[in-house]
Amino acid sequence: RQCTPEQRGALTRRILLVALLVPALAPALGGLLVQWLSWRGVLWASLPLAVLAIALVLAWMPADGLRSAPRLQGYALATAMSALGALLLALTWLGEPGHRFAGAGLLLLAAVLAVAHLRNARRQPQPLLRWSLLSHRGLRMAMLVYLAVPGVFIGSQLASTLQLNHAGYSAAQIGALMLPWALASALAITGSRRLLACFGPGAVLRLGMVLQASGLLLMALQSQPPFTLAATLFALMGAGGSLCSSTAQTLAFHGVDAEALGDASALWNLNRQLSFCLGTAAIALLLALAMQWWPAHATGVALGLAAVLTLLPLVLLRRSQLHSLSTPETA
Repeated sequence: RQCTPEQRGALTRRILLVALLVPALAPALGGLLVQWLSWRGVLWASLPLAVLAIALVLAWMPADGLRSAPRLQGYALATAMSALGALLLALTWLGEPGHRFAGAGLLLLAAVLAVAHLRNARRQPQPLLRWSLLSHRGLRMAMLVYLAVPGVFIGSQLASTLQLNHAGYSAAQIGALMLPWALASALAITGSRRLLACFGPGAVLRLGMVLQASGLLLMALQSQPPFTLAATLFALMGAGGSLCSSTAQTLAFHGVDAEALGDASALWNLNRQLSFCLGTAAIALLLALAMQWWPAHATGVALGLAAVLTLLPLVLLRRSQLHSLSTPETA
C-alpha cells in the first residue's frame, strides 16, 4: 500500500533479491558450520539473526498498521493450521511402509478440516483468508507457479544433497553450489523487467520452467557430476526459478484493488511458505518410494520427477490468456 502500482515492479525485484539471495548464501555458510563445528552450530547461528530481525521490525514497521485489524478468528485459524499440518504429516508418512495407513487417514482428515474451514469462511463477512480472491487470474496462476517451481526446487535439494554426498562432496562443497545459483538468480531478477516488457509474463514463465526442469533433469542423469558441471546446473536452476519467482510476484498483485491488497498478500505469503513445505514433503515422498522400488537410482528418479512437476503449470499456461496481462512497467 505504501507504493503506487508503477513502483511495485521495482519493489518486487528488491524484495526478491533478499528473499532469494539470502537463502541461497545460507547453505554455503551452513555447510562450513557443519564441517567446522557441528550441526548444532547452524541452529545457534540463527538466534542472533532472529533477534536482529525483531529489532528491525520494531524500528521500521509503522505503528498505525494494526489499528484497523479485524478480530482474529480462532476457529478459522485452528482449522487452517490443523489441515496444513495434517497434510504435511500425511505426505511424510505415506512414504514410510509402517505408516501408510495412518498417512492415508491423515490425508482424509486434512480434506475434512479444509472443507470445514472453507464453509466457515463463506459465512464470515471478513474471513480470515479471503479465498474469493483466487478468482483473480494472475494471483491464482502466480500461486501455482510458486508451488511448482521454487517449492519443487527446495524439495529437490533433498535428492541432490544425497546424490552429491554419495559422489564424495563435503557439506561445504554442497553448500557452495548455491553460490552460482545465487548469482544466476540475481541476474534473472534484474533482467526480468526487460524480458517481461519484451515478451510478456507467459513467455517468461515458460522459459523459467524449462530452464529449471532442464537443470534438474541433467542433474538426475549424473551419478558423479564434477563440481564445474554441478555448478553450471545449479546456475541453470537458479536462473529458471528466479525468472518464475519474479514474474509470479509481479502477476500476483497486478490488477488487485487497493483495498484487497492486504488479503491478497496474506494468501500470497501463505502459499509462498507452504510451497517450500509442500515441495519438500512431496519430493521426500517420491524419494522414499524410489528408495524402496529403485534403490540404486533413487536420487535420479526423484530429481527426474521433480523436473516433471516443475513443468506442470505449462498445461494451464496454454489454456490461459496470461500473455495479454500487462505488467506494472508496461501498464
